[in-house]
Formats: sequence, structure tokens, C-alpha cells
Amino acid sequence: IANNMLLNLGSSGILVGSTESQSVVVDVTNNVSVPYNSPYQSIRFAPFGNTWNPGSDVYVANNTSFGSGGAMGIVSLAADNNAVTLLNNIAWGYGTCFSVASPAAESNYNLSSDLTAPGPSSLLSVPASGAGGVNFVDAAARNYHLLANSAAIETGISLASIYERDTDGQKRPGGAQWDIGADEFGAPTAVKLVSFAA
Repeated sequence: IANNMLLNLGSSGILVGSTESQSVVVDVTNNVSVPYNSPYQSIRFAPFGNTWNPGSDVYVANNTSFGSGGAMGIVSLAADNNAVTLLNNIAWGYGTCFSVASPAAESNYNLSSDLTAPGPSSLLSVPASGAGGVNFVDAAARNYHLLANSAAIETGISLASIYERDTDGQKRPGGAQWDIGADEFGAPTAVKLVSFAA
């Protein structure tokens, strides 16, 4: 599930679930998800019986989730989420930005406006703007690209062994290190030469 822009959602944006006997193997990357208001979530995991079946592997990376103050951003209904890896995600502006109990140990490099972003290198209590802010170009106009002074820039971890482009198709990294969220600031745009005449 990659490179989607889901705006003004009247329900949960991305919902990953399972039936009784299913293992879930899915990547959720480079999405921008903005629920309309409470009680909806941006990304929601609902495995059968609120338990991940053996063999499940849910990889959630470089997503941008923007809330309007209510509900929760990235949520799992399971009590144990060792099958869920959270890397380089922004969840900002929710009552609870991340509600994922006991995610995989390697979960890290996330950003939230509260204290819930998992991982020792994650950025917590990040303001909307100014020094140390998330600093979107224009959240009110639904432009969730990063400004040059965003705290998300060059504070992520490289995931180049899995994918290398952002939500706009631009190559990561745009600088020395990967950014957090769906947008990579300053990333070069790929250009395909269709024809050339001397």
C-alpha cells in the first residue's frame, strides 16, 4: 500500500485486517493520510481477534498522518504488535498520535506532536512550526511537503534496501540522510529522456 494521498476521510484511511487463519504480510509506505475528524484513524490495524497470526509482517514506513486534534493517528487494536515495524513515520495533531502497543523492537525514527512516537531516536512533542517544528508547507491547504526548517529533515533512517523514492517519486535521500514522513525535502526528480536529436 504505497504512494496514496487520502484527504478528508469519512472513515479510517488505511485499514489492515485479517481473517481467523490469515497471516498478514504488507508494506504501508509513502502515504499521506488525513482523516476528516474524530473518531477516525489515519492508519488502523485490526487483526482477527486482535491477535497477529504467526508469520505476520507489517512494515509501516515513511507515512505522513495529519490530524485535527481528535482521535488517534496510527493505531493497532492488538495488545502485542511485535509483527508491526514502524519507521520514519509522522503522526501529528491527534489526541494520541501513535497507539501501537509493543511494536517490533526495531521501530524507531518516528515523529509525533505528543509523547507516543515509538523508538529511542524518535522526535516527541514536535510543534507545528518554528524552531524544531514539523513545518509543513501549508497544512491548511493540504500541502504536507516539508519546509527547509522541518524537524523531519535528515532525522530518519535509510531504508534503501527496500525502496528509494518518496511519495512524489523523488529519489531518497535529498541530503545526507533520509527524512521522516512521505515527502523527501530537496530530493531530485527523476527525468526520463524520451528522444534526443543532435
